[in-house]
Amino acid sequence: MNWELIGAVSEAAGAIGVIVTLAYLAVQVRQNSVHLAESAKLAESNQLEATSNIVVDWRKMLLMNPDLLELQERGMQSYLTLDPIERMKFDQLVRISFLQSQTMYLQHLLFKRDPEDYIGALRKLEHALRKPGIREWLSQVETD
Repeated sequence: MNWELIGAVSEAAGAIGVIVTLAYLAVQVRQNSVHLAESAKLAESNQLEATSNIVVDWRKMLLMNPDLLELQERGMQSYLTLDPIERMKFDQLVRISFLQSQTMYLQHLLFKRDPEDYIGALRKLEHALRKPGIREWLSQVETD
């Protein structure tokens, strides 16, 4: 056998090996991209579920504790008419509510969601800020 022929066959085999390796890598990169996209969607879905659970738990707490629901309503009308213990409770209710709004807004920014997804929470926050008791609360306490 001719050494030149052996060299040419070896070069062809090497070239085929490189092409097969590149094709394999392309398939792996594509599969990895699909898995990353699915993981991102799953993470976003988990965040949405967690946010939804927070809101549901908040509403359940108020429904199961009519005194807190009544305190929230009275405090939103006039924080200054609440006694000291009621003010502490109302303070925590408002802080929790504002923290929920802040979390939803940060998720909105982080996941670059459609602004329409945040409109409901924004309207709720704007509505709360118009209440006289909330304005009184803001003037009386240090916010987080």
